[in-house]
Amino acid sequence: MLSSEMENKVTQFVSIYEQIKSELGWGAPNKEIMMLVASMYVSSNQSFHLRRYITICESIKEQVGFFSTLKGYERYSIAALLDIHFDNPQHEFKTLTELYNKLIENGFQRGMFSYIAASVFLTNKSQFEYQDSSIERAHTIYKAMKQHHFFLTGQSDYPLAVLLSLRTGNIDSLMMLVESYYEQLHSLGFKKGNDLQFLSHILSLNCKEEGSKLTHQCMNIFEECNRIGLKLKPRHYPSIGIIALLNDQINIDELLELSENLSSVKAFRWQKDLIFMISVSFLASEFTDTSSITTAGIMTTVETLIQAQQATMVASMATVSASSSTSSDS
Repeated sequence: MLSSEMENKVTQFVSIYEQIKSELGWGAPNKEIMMLVASMYVSSNQSFHLRRYITICESIKEQVGFFSTLKGYERYSIAALLDIHFDNPQHEFKTLTELYNKLIENGFQRGMFSYIAASVFLTNKSQFEYQDSSIERAHTIYKAMKQHHFFLTGQSDYPLAVLLSLRTGNIDSLMMLVESYYEQLHSLGFKKGNDLQFLSHILSLNCKEEGSKLTHQCMNIFEECNRIGLKLKPRHYPSIGIIALLNDQINIDELLELSENLSSVKAFRWQKDLIFMISVSFLASEFTDTSSITTAGIMTTVETLIQAQQATMVASMATVSASSSTSSDS
């Protein structure tokens, strides 16, 4: 049976989703984006005020250029992030834009993933002193990632490159650690690919646990989830990494119950993969105070995962839409 705290999270999640859907009507973003925005508030344990949120969304739309990715639905998650973290979100959006432009100047490509990467810097101000050198370090890490896995590494890896740049230490040593996780996990049965690379990057954010312990935790989590009926696929690897970083504090049976509870809501019935990730983020938010890594670190990772997943979905939908349009015209 779900705890009262978790039942409250489910209720809050459904309420936020319904408020956004009702307010925006036909102009609402797709279901996945509204679910992801709602989960950001719930996972961050922040209250949601509809009018304030809508005002931030509209402010962002007015401030960006005609061809900016934030003219589209991507602005909804950026608005949520600013609302969650800052008392003056409109002011902080200007800072976010400055960080975004610095990322572009240093070799990152324009697009949603660069905005997400900029938001990692914005919400972790206390962890870096020299903005320019931090951005240079992030791009160096990204280039090293691409050198190791040229065909797997792309713009979706920008946020993780920034997260990794917040770790101290030699970049070559860090990339050796990432590669070690990648090979260890593959030897344990994880399939090679972008999802496994994502997982290996997440595990590399850890500074305390031994590598072999974390990889075996991932294997145990994967097997336990499949044993109780949560049939996991490679796309779930990043969420497995979050559970592993929490050092077994997430109860897999509770994860199953929470996923089933959310999936029973009619609006979310066909979103099981997304529900799994959201369920992990809800449970993670309950245990960050006692985690072996800092609250800020784990929640930044969860938040980044959620936003990166959203951006990937938007890109996928755009590709499918363009493909369908081309087929219709031919």
